[in-house]
Amino acid sequence: MNSNEALIQEYLEDEKKLLETWYINRMTRKMDISDESEFRSNKLPSIEDIREKFLTWVIKNKVKLRYLICEKFDYINKKHTFKTTVDIVSAIMEVLNTEYTNSLEISSLLVITGLDNLCL
Repeated sequence: MNSNEALIQEYLEDEKKLLETWYINRMTRKMDISDESEFRSNKLPSIEDIREKFLTWVIKNKVKLRYLICEKFDYINKKHTFKTTVDIVSAIMEVLNTEYTNSLEISSLLVITGLDNLCL
């Protein structure tokens, strides 16, 4: 298991850590903060609020996500070829890597929150 696969497995087992990491990465880029520790020292929103922010982000990016994952990658037809959830997340991460800097967190969260729904 490589380091990305180990991190994906960790995220799939700890949604709180995954959501917090996605949120911190997103906010540090949005606010142009170079040192994440500055941001980590502040109180984070609740996990429910972060989950809602992610789902709102998905809605705002739905067209691009659908194109990349559902059309270009053809997720619905390929999803049955993967042995594990980690394999699915890894494949989606590679698809998103060209467009998003935090593709590992995004792909993990998309799988957790229902990737199939995105492509229906």
